[in-house]
Amino acid sequence: MCPKIFRPRCSFAWLLAGALVVAVGPVVARAQGPAAAPAAAVESKFSETQREYVHSYIRQSIPDFPREFAEPAVEQFLDEVQRKFPGVTERMLSPDFSFKKYDTILFRLLGAQLTGATQTALREDVARRRVQAVLEQEAAGKLVGAMEARIAITKIKTMASFYPRRLFEGRMDDDELALLLKKTREADAPAPAPAVPAKPRELTASDIVSEFGRRNQEGAAWQKLRGLAIESTLKTATGEDLKVFLFRLRPDRFRMVIQAGGTTRFVTMFDGAKYWQQVPGRPWQEVPERAVGSSRYLGEFVDPLVAESGVTFSRLPDGTEGENKISRIGVRRADGSGYTAWIDQTTFRQVGRETDDKQTVRYSDFRSVAGIMMAFREESTDANGKKTVLTLVRASADPGLIQSFFEPAESGALGFFELERMLGRAPAPVATSK
Repeated sequence: MCPKIFRPRCSFAWLLAGALVVAVGPVVARAQGPAAAPAAAVESKFSETQREYVHSYIRQSIPDFPREFAEPAVEQFLDEVQRKFPGVTERMLSPDFSFKKYDTILFRLLGAQLTGATQTALREDVARRRVQAVLEQEAAGKLVGAMEARIAITKIKTMASFYPRRLFEGRMDDDELALLLKKTREADAPAPAPAVPAKPRELTASDIVSEFGRRNQEGAAWQKLRGLAIESTLKTATGEDLKVFLFRLRPDRFRMVIQAGGTTRFVTMFDGAKYWQQVPGRPWQEVPERAVGSSRYLGEFVDPLVAESGVTFSRLPDGTEGENKISRIGVRRADGSGYTAWIDQTTFRQVGRETDDKQTVRYSDFRSVAGIMMAFREESTDANGKKTVLTLVRASADPGLIQSFFEPAESGALGFFELERMLGRAPAPVATSK
């Protein structure tokens, strides 16, 4: 029976520490710390006729839209429509089918594909067509002229800069866009003369999270990323030095390898359905979900601050980190767990987080990996003042990971630890002179 992982941790370092306790026993339990081009396309689950039908509609609506950028959007569109409106994809080819109801979904996904600097005009045109579609839905299907949509776009451009960016980059859902259009109409109403000087507008939690998403990725980098391989070193609270290898595959697969002194202590992973662990000399063992604890958050492929759904945010009292002012944002996942993110008010980097059990994590040494800003240093401090430091050595985007890498080996197959022991016993090659 697998021992339980200790209290939930919210940082990568604390998550690693939790996994260490499960597998390696007393020695590791003292650690107190954690652990461009997209991947090859998966065969479409939709027919070629369905896909070509959507491509045909795109050509009619936006003749200049490049086919190569439309390909992923078409697949995403069909998948989203199938999930939200069961049976619609099967009725698409019928003579009485109307595409207009789904324009806003299609134009949002098309805009998300246009990330190049030379695509600004096309990206704005797609956004204008989407605004026009939303206005027509609000008008109960009555036709809305392109000029009205252009006027709305012009007004949105005068608002905070992250509003037009989110709209043009396809990161604004229909509800948010409808609310934004309502604000543009309210702005037309004459405002009463203020009795006192107006105070600067205070950003909401959603405003800050939106700006974080814009500042910490290039275009739709998170949406494009499919896999990630991270090599790091971990200095535990007791001074032990460990090596940590973490592999992630969208949507939630992960595999983590912990080494000490050049030898692997354990491997733990999630295959999409079950959690597994293996230690030297033992076969793979399934770990009950209740015993996994916070290590399950290693499967969060994207940062909760840029998650498209399942996370809520709240604005908490501001604070300071060194000489810098920070916005404190409460982050709550769908399962009720959460933490408080520290967002630097100048750079909008996530410079730290705090948990409900008085642990703090500070992030530094920010670097771009495949257009995504990542912290290469995490310093975690628990309620007793004990520190753990995780330092990333390298991070590789889309390294060619496959599903079977996250599944336990079949019984009788030569496993990871056997291969490692064989390599360790192999004599070093002798250099010969010619």
